[in-house]
Amino acid sequence: MPEPGFYFAAMFISYGFNVALMVTFGVASFFLFDINDFTLMLVMVFVAPVLLAPWNFRISRAIALYTMGGITRD
Repeated sequence: MPEPGFYFAAMFISYGFNVALMVTFGVASFFLFDINDFTLMLVMVFVAPVLLAPWNFRISRAIALYTMGGITRD
């Protein structure tokens, strides 16, 4: 049974990934696609983390296990 700290760590790792995704898609939509409409940019920024949520959930828990759980790679 994982300790409660594991879930807090996974939550913060997931938060970091979401911030990185939002910044990346925001900058890409502004510079690459030349989107000047604010509402369209918000849609692009918020759709990316929603679509990548399953990946984000799994990878953040795996990173938390490797860093906090003492799991080693064979």
